[in-house]
Amino acid sequence: MSRRFAALLLLAVALATGCGPSGQHTAVVPSTPGSPAATGPSPSSAATREVRVGLTEWSITTDSDRVASGTVTLTVTNAGTVAHDLRVTGPNEAIATTTMLRPGEQQELTFTTPTRETLLLWCTVPGHSQQGMRTTLRIAG
Repeated sequence: MSRRFAALLLLAVALATGCGPSGQHTAVVPSTPGSPAATGPSPSSAATREVRVGLTEWSITTDSDRVASGTVTLTVTNAGTVAHDLRVTGPNEAIATTTMLRPGEQQELTFTTPTRETLLLWCTVPGHSQQGMRTTLRIAG
């Protein structure tokens, strides 16, 4: 079993059993029509509109590697031991960003994706992206 899958599995079990974070925040960040959005790969091959994202030292895991075009919700959980955030970026612009999440905190990001692009997901804390906290989600067409 891969480390990424094991970390995601532990995160899913914690959330399903009520051991998840207590504070939830929701940010709705609309994109403008025709705005670009994207770059990269991840885990499942079926396109979905809801993706769970786990932040740990020093990786970002997702439960899918593709999202459907249109409105998408990312449920972002800091499963690490230090503060992290998540920025979703397209080819030319930031699409959505969480607040700085303390260990155990969770936030939902809802936004509109363009068709057939790739989104870059990364932590903006200085040095975290360079240590491996970045991944991508492909957008199905």
